[in-house]
Amino acid sequence: RANRLEFIASFAPDTRLKQMVGIWDLDAAQYPYSDAFTNPANGDIYIVGNGRYPMTVAGYGMIGPETGEYLYVIKFDRELAFR
Repeated sequence: RANRLEFIASFAPDTRLKQMVGIWDLDAAQYPYSDAFTNPANGDIYIVGNGRYPMTVAGYGMIGPETGEYLYVIKFDRELAFR
């Protein structure tokens, strides 16, 4: 499943992986093609992209209209909690 390739992670100062969080819960035919940006001031992470069909954010639910193109911005804090 291609959507399993989209995740965010945090690392300890010694570069060891602290935590990894999957962003999406999609079917095998969906791929979100997102970009990620970090706010250097506070560490918040923004996942941005566009879609044509509704998509499911893991731990949140469905985003997007039934039909039509849309833009999305998903925010996580520096502890990788969905905001």
